[in-house]
Amino acid sequence: MRIFSTDKGTKVHLMGVVKGLVSESDKVKETLEEVPFQIGTLPISKEDLVGLDSLERLPEISMSTPEIAYARNLQRYGEVRIPPPSYIVLLEHCRTNSIRIEGIDMDDEHFTSAFCKHISGSELIRQSMWEKRLLKKVVESDSPEEFATRWDKLINKYKGYQRLEAHREMVMSKNMRKLSRNSDLFSIVEVERIQGIMSIMKGWGWKELSR
Repeated sequence: MRIFSTDKGTKVHLMGVVKGLVSESDKVKETLEEVPFQIGTLPISKEDLVGLDSLERLPEISMSTPEIAYARNLQRYGEVRIPPPSYIVLLEHCRTNSIRIEGIDMDDEHFTSAFCKHISGSELIRQSMWEKRLLKKVVESDSPEEFATRWDKLINKYKGYQRLEAHREMVMSKNMRKLSRNSDLFSIVEVERIQGIMSIMKGWGWKELSR
């Protein structure tokens, strides 16, 4: 976990997780026992936050081809589940302790606008063709964190998709900045997004207190 002191004097506890890996939920539980905060944040939209409880109760959730390929590779490191158990742990902790929780990613309308802005028609076609081959793809890595980072580079091989993810990092960072004006945060982000988000925070002059 990384801890930042904001320009307002509050703290942001930033934790990168491997999305979907069940064992990540234990790390989140242990950290939550030690960290006081007023607002929890998840790297999902407000709409997805509303639906997170119902998703947890569904007996089976349909996945896209990239999600299936991701899960197959990630299973080398343990059980994989959707929705991500680490997200559920933070959600339940906040609700049990009457702590505010927020989704900080783009809403559907914003995502559609950003997608159209950053990704060309030719990239969309090439990405669609590329995704069909992902089920046979094996990504070698020594840890789940390394796998998640390598997978991110693989799935976002085209420049437009890289720009879209950079846009997500900026949106999530700005939302954390807004929420942290008067409150300490506990923020979960995908491990592959944490470096970009930290770079943005440091660009604002936020000081990293520990790691």
